[in-house]
Parts: sequence; structure tokens; C-alpha cells
Amino acid sequence: MRLSILALFIHISMAHAQHIPGGWLMYWGAHPIGKSYELYSEVQFRQKELPSTHEQLLLRTGIGRKINERNSIGTGYGAISYYQSSNDWMIPDALEHRWWGQWVNQYRRGPNILEHRVRSEHRWFDDVPKWRWRYRLMWVFPIHVFNESSDALVIHLSNEVFLHRGASLFDRNRMFAALGYHCNTHCEMQIGYLHQNAYKQATGNYIQLGFLIH
Repeated sequence: MRLSILALFIHISMAHAQHIPGGWLMYWGAHPIGKSYELYSEVQFRQKELPSTHEQLLLRTGIGRKINERNSIGTGYGAISYYQSSNDWMIPDALEHRWWGQWVNQYRRGPNILEHRVRSEHRWFDDVPKWRWRYRLMWVFPIHVFNESSDALVIHLSNEVFLHRGASLFDRNRMFAALGYHCNTHCEMQIGYLHQNAYKQATGNYIQLGFLIH
């Protein structure tokens, strides 16, 4: 049943796919500092079309604080390099600076996770609204547990809506489905598919490869 949900999600996204999908290569980490704090780190390489049409390089860092078992807050900084005419990672066409803050509510029932994330972003970049708000709903559930509970296959399903102050309230929407393998309790390898609709931009479809540490 759960594999059928993942297959349906990807089928709907690929039904609207462009001829050549793009690619996202992602690293994401949450590193504990004591009992209540954690340090965020994130790197994303984004390509418009595989294998070599560069789109963005995103670097993001920050710090979070756990409020209780279900709620946490965080804030930090991101730098995003944009590529329109250059395919050299060292020569971006434009650079955006971005402050972000967020609230995360996570509900766990056994191995299942349901998460709400609300994030605000202040952007220092030409020709874009300065403030943007994001809401993501994510569901994570296992489909196979091996000999040890930390060694498992899991499915990630999420949808994220982006809103901003501008000519249109709607900025973009991202639907995402992925299969993840928990190496142990602290790391996961992931392969997925992302479908994006954006205001005044072409629909984007991306194959995602990720490595997560938590």
C-alpha cells in the first residue's frame, strides 16, 4: 500500500515532466550542541537539465533550539549562487543573501513522523519580493526494517507552498517523494523526485540525491 502511494505520487509528477529533468544533489545536517541546541548545515547543487546545465548552488547554515518534544525553532543565513549563462560553479551570474527563521512541529507515532514546518525568509536580491513565507507538510514512514531497528527503508512524502508579497501571493509549490535508506540512527541516503510549479517560471522536474545526518 505504501509503495503504491509513492509510485502514484511520482507518476503524477512525471506526467507533467519536461523532456530532460534537472537534478538536485543535496547534503543536509543537524548536529546536536548539548541537549537543547543543534547546528544546521546544508549544501545543494541544482541543475536545470542533467547532466551539466547549472541552475543554483545553495549554502545554508543556522542554529536551532528544541522547545519541547514536539516543537523547535531555528534561524540562520543562506547564500544562493545563480547560473544563467555560465556552467562554471566558480563563476555565478548573480548572488542572493537570505536570512531565514522557522518553527517546526513534529508528531511521532512509532516509526511514523508527521511534520509541519513554517519558515520565513528575508531576501537581499534584485527584482524579487523581500519577504517570503513557506509552509511544508511532510510524512515519513518505514516500508521495511532490517535486523536492527536503525537499519530501514523509509518513504518521504512532502508538499511545500511558498507565498510572498508581490504582484502574486503565490510564489511556488513543491511536491516531493523519495525513498530513503537509514544507514544507522544518525544518517540516511535518499533518492527522490521533485515537481515544482513557480510564478512566472517554467514548471520544473528534478531527480534528487541526498545525504542526511541528524
